[in-house]
Amino acid sequence: MLTHTATPPGNIGCALHVYTGYHTWQFGARAFSDALPWIAQQV
Repeated sequence: MLTHTATPPGNIGCALHVYTGYHTWQFGARAFSDALPWIAQQV
């Protein structure tokens, strides 16, 4: 639902990437480090 809300014209494009695992600091660190290059390009 979040990706649908963020994609109208003029908003930031979104993509959904699913990682298996538990909600831990290590899991969050991996997800953030994978997403950081894309986030930096959007700024």
